[in-house]
Amino acid sequence: AECVEHLSDEVGTLSINDHWNELGLDLDENQRTQLKEIKNDYESIFSWNIQQLTGCNQNLMINLIEKVREKLEMITDKKDEYNLNRFCLQLIVCHELYISKSYKESYLEIENIVKFMKTCKFDESNKQYSNAYCHIADATYAYIALSLKIDSEKLLKNVKEVNSFNCAEKAALCAVKARIFMEYPPKGNDIALKFADRARTLHSTEPEW
Repeated sequence: AECVEHLSDEVGTLSINDHWNELGLDLDENQRTQLKEIKNDYESIFSWNIQQLTGCNQNLMINLIEKVREKLEMITDKKDEYNLNRFCLQLIVCHELYISKSYKESYLEIENIVKFMKTCKFDESNKQYSNAYCHIADATYAYIALSLKIDSEKLLKNVKEVNSFNCAEKAALCAVKARIFMEYPPKGNDIALKFADRARTLHSTEPEW
């Protein structure tokens, strides 16, 4: 099974334009078109339809952010080294802040992630997946930036395209999705297991998944 497919077929009838209107984003047609392109052509966290697929309750979002931040505080790895778990939790914070209309906060969060990704150390295990991790971070950054009407074109210039990913990178992408959906039980658990299975199928020797 293709690991980078979008699960949009499972999403309800709420159109993407309705979604942006609901979020109170005043976007012109060109900006909406660009956002659709990022959503469809790249693998940002907003491409995965988390809210629609898991049916997460908007009233619980703030609690989720608090819980995720508590988990982040418990990660004791060296601050200058990449940590898959930390990366996934940070992405969730960005996503939840955005969905709860805290766009500027969401932007600052992803900006810090992207800056870190440019300077952090990838150990031998994670180095082979770094293109996938950076793709997710940069695509998410571009999506949030464009939502705030900040020029995002340059943010995607050096991003490796998904259709150029090798099996290891595709597996890493699935692993990130699995980790993230696990934080949205109970529906997210089933989705996470599917992505974890795909990750193992694509790159079965990786102990991380």
